Amino acid sequence: MAISQGESFRRARELYDARRSPQTTREMRQLLTETRHETALIHSITLVCDYINHWNDATLREVNEAANLVNQVLKANPTYFLAHYAKGFIHRARNQHRAAYRAFGEALRLQPEFARAYAQQGEELVYLGRPAEGIKLVEEALRRRPESVARGMFHWIIGRAQFFMGNDAEAIKPLSLSIEEWPNLWYNRCYLIAAYAHLGDTTAATAALIDLNNVDGLAGHTLTQVLEHEIRVPASHAVVTRGRERFHDGLLLAGMPR
Repeated sequence: MAISQGESFRRARELYDARRSPQTTREMRQLLTETRHETALIHSITLVCDYINHWNDATLREVNEAANLVNQVLKANPTYFLAHYAKGFIHRARNQHRAAYRAFGEALRLQPEFARAYAQQGEELVYLGRPAEGIKLVEEALRRRPESVARGMFHWIIGRAQFFMGNDAEAIKPLSLSIEEWPNLWYNRCYLIAAYAHLGDTTAATAALIDLNNVDGLAGHTLTQVLEHEIRVPASHAVVTRGRERFHDGLLLAGMPR
């Protein structure tokens, strides 16, 4: 299931072009309200994802704006699955990972075919120190939507979870798949570099670091930049702390500047 298919707006346009009556205008109002809510929620998800990814100069102000939009929609429609999905990202940015896990779970309860919510709930299990369980949820997302445009994200979550468990060899394939599908991100590339470094494969680690430096906007990446990015998704569980420390060590082993 896609986040948005624009069905409400298309139906409202059809009614607008047809002969109107009190019944059709009432239906149009309902459909356009749904469209307005959907637009607000996709906007809120975009704002938070910009903040988490350190894109477009987004700050916590964008997170707060997103929270206001989500709360407005939930007040009008508490059972809108996309509102709970958006709320999960807000909790993630605020280091409220248990609340994020519950929010993504509520989105799934309301819309059981929403594969992205399985994956995001799985990612929250990683932040909560349960990476093996998180992988199972992401695998469920892949089973339900193997051709999803978000599969790059699905593979990324699995790859990092494997890395956090110390399974460097098992992390290589999903991280490589994630890079094929999401080639312009720092984090899937950097975790691949670190995984190769910890495996002792200096040649592959060096090649992956060169590849990173050949990507527009990622050239000259340093450990300091990585640490600045990670602040956007704070997490205090020991599994994450150890995993991130090991990640940093791998980048330095591969030759990334501090």
